[in-house]
Amino acid sequence: MLFGALSQQTTYLDKTIKLLGDIAALEGKWPQACDYWFQTLQSGDNAIRIDAYRKLINYYDSLAEYDEKHHRMASHLSQRLNTLYRDNYENNGATSIFQPSEIAILVASSPQSITNLRVRLLQKLFNETGGAKDFDQRICQNV
Repeated sequence: MLFGALSQQTTYLDKTIKLLGDIAALEGKWPQACDYWFQTLQSGDNAIRIDAYRKLINYYDSLAEYDEKHHRMASHLSQRLNTLYRDNYENNGATSIFQPSEIAILVASSPQSITNLRVRLLQKLFNETGGAKDFDQRICQNV
């Protein structure tokens, strides 16, 4: 019970730090935003980590034309993001199912729209009616 409470507190803390980084970026305080985003790279929530990596990569890419060290940093962060994907989403060569919140971040959409898409895909691909979990099960059966 205590572990679950600590884990949930850590997730809330990670989300708060990520949001502070997002706010700093909106205010044009990029070094502060990057500091916050770097802190979230150790989060236990992969959606937070993926979002932080993407924002850091975009930031350093935007500076890469001015300085080679920024290009190297963007490349390094991109490699770490690829490692995160590989370590967490590959299972014996087959891609595991992402969480809707993680997919939403990757495609700049809402988790609910991803869930609705999974339901529609179940109907179109397998000619079945059901929920998003049914779609996930069918995909896993075919992998």
